[in-house]
Amino acid sequence: MIKDDERPKIAAMVCDEAQDFTPREIRFLVRCVELLRFDLQNIGPLSLPIVLAGDSLQTLAPTGFRWSAVRAILYEEIWSACSKDCYPESLVLQQNYRSRDAIVKFCNLIQSTRKELFPTREDSREIEPQLAWDTSPSSVPSYYRVGVNLSVESFRNVARRMMVLLPCEEAGELDYIRRDPTLVTLLTDRDSDEILETVMSSAAAKGQEFSEVVLYNFGKQFADSGFNMNPQNDDDNSEFAREFFFNKLYVAASRACQSLFIIENHHEVDDAQRTTRLAEVPNLWRQMVVNEDEVQESLARQDEFLGHVVGARFGTETDLNEADSAISPENARKFLG
Repeated sequence: MIKDDERPKIAAMVCDEAQDFTPREIRFLVRCVELLRFDLQNIGPLSLPIVLAGDSLQTLAPTGFRWSAVRAILYEEIWSACSKDCYPESLVLQQNYRSRDAIVKFCNLIQSTRKELFPTREDSREIEPQLAWDTSPSSVPSYYRVGVNLSVESFRNVARRMMVLLPCEEAGELDYIRRDPTLVTLLTDRDSDEILETVMSSAAAKGQEFSEVVLYNFGKQFADSGFNMNPQNDDDNSEFAREFFFNKLYVAASRACQSLFIIENHHEVDDAQRTTRLAEVPNLWRQMVVNEDEVQESLARQDEFLGHVVGARFGTETDLNEADSAISPENARKFLG
């Protein structure tokens, strides 16, 4: 317990990744703001020096974070400290400066799907499509099934040069790699505790960005966890876990700047399956992977997402080899003004 006179004295506070704070931690941070130690009753409207930035849809731990709860905490703490009403302002940031247009639209598709699956959740009701700052032409995300449209050797090469994000928990990467018959072959020493530099969990990747990203076996993990794509899920515990799975998926997909690839690698593939492009597309991806002739607009689950979503397409190995991570001259000039 920190005594009042030992509390940090902070003139102004800006906290990123606020969704990872518990209510108790948010209260502690607010109490550290030096301004609240003064008598503010007779002072007019104030702009308090507290800024919290975060995305509740990227919460990877059950902190109970909700923006409505944060606003209530701010009001309570400020009133308690100086008996002054406070009505925190909220600003939704819709511009995405990290990813190319096609990646932003695919992330919008994930969020649109999420909104349909969890219609009563406060977070879901507030979901709006993001807009890409980088609107230069870009390839839509590509879907692969090892043994169907991607060879094992090609996948090994991909895993050595692109960031591969796993659906496991943070610090669970090594165990996941050792249990994966393909990833384990990339370890130079299977008994070592060192993992591949290009492989990490989506939780470990949070807050980072990478030029090219591979979402690896998220469809398999979704199925193995017993989840489904039915909006009416009667099991509350399963729905809670499924919601956090979508947080994990969204975090992973939104790490990509230039190129995004989906790779599933499970079960043996027979000759009959190799002849069809829809060979056992996992349930998770079935509504997010489209044939070339399908209308992308039909993917939007809600009217506000019309024109702001794009589905992944069945990729070729050429797509992987030609992944373009270069920043276009047009965007370089745009950024420099």
